[in-house]
Amino acid sequence: MWFVRCLFVVSFMVNMFTVFAQQGPFVLSKQSRFSLLTCGAGDELYTTFGHTALRLVDDSVNIDVVFNYGLFDFNTPNFYLKFMNGELDYLLGYGSYSRFIDTYRRENREVREADLVLTDEEKQDLWRLLYINLLPENRAYRYDFFFDNCATRVRDLLFKVKRLPLPYEATGVTYRQLIHEKNTSDSWSAQGIDLLLGANTDSIASVSGRAFLPDYLEALFIDYKFIKQPITVVKVAPVVDSDIVNVPNLLFTMLFVSVLLFTLYECKHKLFVYWVDIVLLVPYILLSLLFVYMWFVSSHLICKWNWNVLWASPILILLLIDTIKKKHTYRIIVELLFIDVCLVVFVMLSIFGVEYFSNIAYLGAASLAVRINYRLYYTYNNSLRIFRKK
Repeated sequence: MWFVRCLFVVSFMVNMFTVFAQQGPFVLSKQSRFSLLTCGAGDELYTTFGHTALRLVDDSVNIDVVFNYGLFDFNTPNFYLKFMNGELDYLLGYGSYSRFIDTYRRENREVREADLVLTDEEKQDLWRLLYINLLPENRAYRYDFFFDNCATRVRDLLFKVKRLPLPYEATGVTYRQLIHEKNTSDSWSAQGIDLLLGANTDSIASVSGRAFLPDYLEALFIDYKFIKQPITVVKVAPVVDSDIVNVPNLLFTMLFVSVLLFTLYECKHKLFVYWVDIVLLVPYILLSLLFVYMWFVSSHLICKWNWNVLWASPILILLLIDTIKKKHTYRIIVELLFIDVCLVVFVMLSIFGVEYFSNIAYLGAASLAVRINYRLYYTYNNSLRIFRKK
């Protein structure tokens, strides 16, 4: 349903733009007002961090519209590939305030509204900038989750209208910690986001930098007295998290315990079961290819310098091939030693705080370490026996 709704909204915005384009950037009346709309999180992954929009009301020309920087066109060629690569353009559009509010009521998402404190000149400047942004050649922009999204666009507009520099004082909080504030669930999506985000996400956010989140944008505007006290226009009942068990952590813990117990059984009976490593290596390799793709191919800056690639490494491809062939050669020993070094570096980066790693990353790395080191022990001893026979 969200797909159909987005298509409807985009077509509605295009029709509305035709009307505004014909009118041009007319002079707003003294009774006109702009307000900041801060929207709460929803059930879908893309709504986890909320949304920001601007409302313009001018009764003299019968206008009550919402400007929205969070649109994208599903008809874009290679839509999903561009989305994956971080090359999808988002759009500025606008539509009826009543429709906007009705959508959030249906989705059970809170909406707060705060009137902007603007002079008549500043209101006209803001309207002029929005109109320029709405022109066909300007309304598309390259989305960036931290640095260019629906909230940062509104932030930059207001500071430009107020002719003030953005505040760059450090907050002492990292971008990843800010994400954790809004994405505290123990779902696979939350864990997956943590795995895909690279070391850049662990840099300290500035006062203006943390305003990529709508709630912090609202707080920033309150501090600078850009807005009046927000009022809640769509109220929702508090949602109680019913998840008692952290499912991803539980499953990865079970994986580690199973791998450890089975490896101890192999060690006791001086066995090495090839299919166990084959089954284990396949998902690690798929994950490593995803890390490499997001780092070196995609344009997502927040996915680069992702040191999870140290434990889910492409070198595992060579190890899988040799495991399938059931080889016990010195080349395998070199591969195993290289993977061990990568795991040591992974631990060191964690100790020195270069990058935050999730619990499932540690459990995944620990499970791999058990198999790699037993394989190294078994392969070395087996090679040594063969050498002595010769």
